[in-house]
Amino acid sequence: MLAMSALMGLVDLYVLRRWKKYAAVRPLLRRTVLPLTVLMWAMPFVLPIYAATSRWWDGGIARGVVVGLWAFHYAPRTIIAVWLAAMDATRGFVWVVSKPFAKRAGPSDIASGQPETMLGRPETAHRQAETDYRQPEIVQGQPEAVFGHAETTYRQPEVVGSQPEVVRGQPETIHRQPETGRGQPEIVRRLVTIEPTSRRDFLRTAGWAMASVPFLAVGTGLFKTVYDFEVRRVRVPVAGLPRAFSGLRIAQVSDLHAGSFFSTAPSDEAIRMLLAERPDLIVVTGDFVNHDAAELPLVLPALQRLRADLGVFGILGNHDHYADVPDVLRGVAETPVRMLVNAHQTLRVNGEALHLLGTDNTGFGQRHADLPRMLDGLTAPGEADDLRVLLTHDPTFWDEARAATGAHLTLSGHTHGGQIGWEWAQASATPRGVNLADLRYDRTAGLYTEAGAHAPQHLYINRGLGTTGPPLRLGVRPEITVLELAAA
Repeated sequence: MLAMSALMGLVDLYVLRRWKKYAAVRPLLRRTVLPLTVLMWAMPFVLPIYAATSRWWDGGIARGVVVGLWAFHYAPRTIIAVWLAAMDATRGFVWVVSKPFAKRAGPSDIASGQPETMLGRPETAHRQAETDYRQPEIVQGQPEAVFGHAETTYRQPEVVGSQPEVVRGQPETIHRQPETGRGQPEIVRRLVTIEPTSRRDFLRTAGWAMASVPFLAVGTGLFKTVYDFEVRRVRVPVAGLPRAFSGLRIAQVSDLHAGSFFSTAPSDEAIRMLLAERPDLIVVTGDFVNHDAAELPLVLPALQRLRADLGVFGILGNHDHYADVPDVLRGVAETPVRMLVNAHQTLRVNGEALHLLGTDNTGFGQRHADLPRMLDGLTAPGEADDLRVLLTHDPTFWDEARAATGAHLTLSGHTHGGQIGWEWAQASATPRGVNLADLRYDRTAGLYTEAGAHAPQHLYINRGLGTTGPPLRLGVRPEITVLELAAA
């Protein structure tokens, strides 16, 4: 937590330094610098001090306010910092590439009467140059001549009596882009003739105005999407599916992360939605807590309501191992959830067998699975016409476990669907899109199918109910999955 706070403090410092430069020439915005500076120094200490002086895992409104404000302060700044860093990198690249080709002004340039055009000189140098080098006075009746890209201005002489006024003096040099043709709308002419400095200022202002978008998005992700539970119904075609299990409905929830809830209300709502689907079998694929079994009371009342004809089963995840596993198991034992820790349970319907296989977590630096122990007493894959469903928290273990178990369907979680992402074609079993989990995992959410030794094998990755890190979801809603088995 201290390391994360220090990193977020550096992000805040980077964004604030850029904001100071922008606000320095704007009197109204300069007033924001002091409060933002105070927040920059204060916020890194808020979460560690709160965690050190309270039972933060107990939840409640206090933790909701503290963690919510902390996330609302830093999450948008992180997005803005990434954008600013990309802009800085682009400018640095352009400077490095253009520097060898910069034209430096010399005595010959000045002697010839040409203005300095050295690339990278301050704008004031160009203006000074255009002031120093002007054409001589124009004789009577001649138009003002302007060289380069300057605008040529023709003035009509004033008539006094019958004699025209002699127009003398220096020609006006107005450095503007060439005007568009006649008939253009006024707004178009203004845009194309805008001064380069004004254009840059406009782009900077527009860029900082867009910086409000991350704050709006994060606010939505903190207070709406994070508890906007979604039921996804997925049809899974299984080759050789026993007739008794055709139409079997399996409800899956995963990654409750009890410590990410501020009260028992969110988990109660999620379980109410799950039970409304009337599943035949319910599974919980790991991560009941964040870091401590003391978080469990936030989800235990909801878990105690779980009921299904074929039973309710669960497995351990990597966060359950961060906590004390015996304490987690004792807490879950108060509910109808039967834990499968490197074990299997055979369920029979009309004489047909469904072998439910449960591994301990393997992945993310842990290796607690014991496949021989889990498979003890079962025939080798392909030797019997049975149905095998494997529960394994981390989907990266699927490639190893599916060959050894012969599982027709594997159910996993762990990735949270990235928590932040963008999905399209959401009606499909595996929406196309991008999310943060793509940076680490090949498979992050939804249904995947690979050829197996005896039949195609399927993996479904649930996006989770809770969160890790900030209680934040953007574009990836928390998920309750209902999988219906059908003969392929």
